[in-house]
Amino acid sequence: MTGSERRRASADLRAALLVVGTLGVLGFLATGQYMKHALAGMQDMADLPRLLYRSAHIYLLWAGLANLLAGVALSPVPQPLVR
Repeated sequence: MTGSERRRASADLRAALLVVGTLGVLGFLATGQYMKHALAGMQDMADLPRLLYRSAHIYLLWAGLANLLAGVALSPVPQPLVR
């Protein structure tokens, strides 16, 4: 793999991580609104289903933030100095 191919692959991976992370955080926000409005805040729901909804909701946030962090931390491969 040449240097330019490596840089392109790194840029593609970084873009994919940022897109997936952004979609994950937006999904977190959407599921929060769904639980608030469609499930009426889950006050009358039994403990186990409410726990499952909330834990999946938090896992979605963590997955989105992990992808965003990986995308931000992935730095482009530096170009070699040309003589």
